[in-house]
Amino acid sequence: MKISTISELILKFSQKRNLNNFSQYFSINNIRSSDKLLSLFRSKRIFTRFVSSTTHSYNQNKQKHKLKPQHVLISNYSSFINEYIEKPPYNNFKDLLKISPYFLLNGEQIRLLQEPKELYEELKSQILVAKERIFIAALYIGYSEKDLVNTLRIAIKKTKQLKVHILLDCLRSTRTGQTPSDKSPAYLLLPLVKEFPDQVTVSLYHTPDLTGILKKFIPPRFNEGIGLMHIKSFIFDNNLLLSGANLNHDYFTNRQDRYMLFENTPSLTNYFADLVETVASFSYRLSPTKLVDEDSFKLVLKNYPDPVTQSTLFRENSSLIMNNFIKRWIIHSIEQDHNLSLQKYDTIVFPIIQMNPLYIRQDELATFIVLDAISMHGNKINVNENKFCRVFFTSGYFNFTQSYKERVLNARAKFQLLAASPEVLCMGTSKL
Repeated sequence: MKISTISELILKFSQKRNLNNFSQYFSINNIRSSDKLLSLFRSKRIFTRFVSSTTHSYNQNKQKHKLKPQHVLISNYSSFINEYIEKPPYNNFKDLLKISPYFLLNGEQIRLLQEPKELYEELKSQILVAKERIFIAALYIGYSEKDLVNTLRIAIKKTKQLKVHILLDCLRSTRTGQTPSDKSPAYLLLPLVKEFPDQVTVSLYHTPDLTGILKKFIPPRFNEGIGLMHIKSFIFDNNLLLSGANLNHDYFTNRQDRYMLFENTPSLTNYFADLVETVASFSYRLSPTKLVDEDSFKLVLKNYPDPVTQSTLFRENSSLIMNNFIKRWIIHSIEQDHNLSLQKYDTIVFPIIQMNPLYIRQDELATFIVLDAISMHGNKINVNENKFCRVFFTSGYFNFTQSYKERVLNARAKFQLLAASPEVLCMGTSKL
């Protein structure tokens, strides 16, 4: 039995960083079946997608907010899942089912894009063929990306029933550039909101961690270190594109990232659409002002606690909303699983959320589950190397917490690590 893991398990394993960002990461486990299971599936794959917030380290927070799985009362899983989770070594990963919904797919529905240019062309192509819905969640859209925004305009004009919802980070998307001509990403999107008020919604998430004196005195750009919304997911009808790339020129030309296209996956895509709408429900909405001669906007948040002036109440309400979202989708995925044909699926997708300001830390839980599952094989002393698991970790930033270090060092596994060099991180002297 071989377990091959290609991972981006936590982009910033932060001991030194103190950021609170919504982000997204992928853990892809391609698990080749034994002869007995091969009759059921050509291969088994687990895709774990992390929509995560890089936070204080686990050690710093474990006393304040103890990690625990969602408590959803479900009597049993389908025969498909039971067949999967009761077979070693897959049974070691079954705790993932306790913390996350799961989705059954066929591996042929997943296509990997290779180059930055391919990402850009795919985004434009998918926008132009969308008939019902487009959801774009990103840190920001670069102010220079007028061609991408114009592609959205063409699609909206062409298809009157098309709805577009864009979710961005408030701090990054309201920051202007270094020159007077470099306006904020919000200004770039404002004409779409004005021109198509019934079809276009732009939501801007603001962290509840930037308040009071911090909000008043930390200047733009630097205040983004307090916390950012970092989801990168793009929905076009029933197609879903997940990436780590920002929507700006560099990431469309020469900054390599990961790009995974899930084609015709309505249930998984509905999950991410619901995620965007749920986060948007406690985010500001971009709205044009009534000033005729000024291209200005306001941020509107109706009937909800403000993340800046009512941060405590905002956390409580938003945490409840997100926990209900997670529980609802766990139940939904199990109910749906019972209605699916067992023969046509060879892939399981686990979407994972972490939002530390709202006390949601699925990302950490999932990481510990995976590392503990590897550790269950024993420690490395006096063990034949041929029996080691082979584990591949990849990350743009690589800074393990002590808990992760201990698990990696004590696991019976051979780890291969791939991380970006300091020169490509825009942090010249950084140590990874």
